[in-house]
Amino acid sequence: MTDNTTNVGSSRAPGPRETAILEEGNVTISTDIDGTGRERTTYPRAASLSEGDPVAIVNSSENTYVATNGNILVERPQNGEGLVIGKVFETPGSLKQVPTVASAADSLTKRLTGNYHRLASVELCIPGTVKKIIIACDGSHPIIPGVGTTIELDITKSLAAHTPIYTAAASGGTGIIPLHYVPAGSSGDLYNILAIFTGLQTAVTGS
Repeated sequence: MTDNTTNVGSSRAPGPRETAILEEGNVTISTDIDGTGRERTTYPRAASLSEGDPVAIVNSSENTYVATNGNILVERPQNGEGLVIGKVFETPGSLKQVPTVASAADSLTKRLTGNYHRLASVELCIPGTVKKIIIACDGSHPIIPGVGTTIELDITKSLAAHTPIYTAAASGGTGIIPLHYVPAGSSGDLYNILAIFTGLQTAVTGS
């Protein structure tokens, strides 16, 4: 194999960037020595991410707006999925909190609740604007991260509230990609999510 790539740069500016939580899997606790021979505590992650790595939206019911404090949640891409959103733009920061025992950070729920994760700037490869929006549940259809066909603009609710309100639907939504999960809930339940606006949206009369 011949590598014909080049280090010659270009004048293209980076794409839009958003702060994201890195889901790097279970955090363990280890002891090692540094270059000076001093012993130190380390926190290896099962699926660590570095600057330049591609990342995908975490497609999980635990990826809610509240659980992530309104941040995008990303992970290593999985084979065959269509959820790649961009790449890590800068060297990730340190863990916001360090666990005292490995069992404290052995699930996504525990890592989000305990802040046992790192933040990084992610360069998006999807054209569009990231916005916080309101979702109205329909009692039947959850909103799944990365699946935009189930979000439609509810004309009736939006005009009554004088702000755009989007409703969950069986299908037919266009122009919006959700970045957080919303349960089917009860009809009329309201939630916030982040979403990427990619084009013209579908509107329905609603209720």
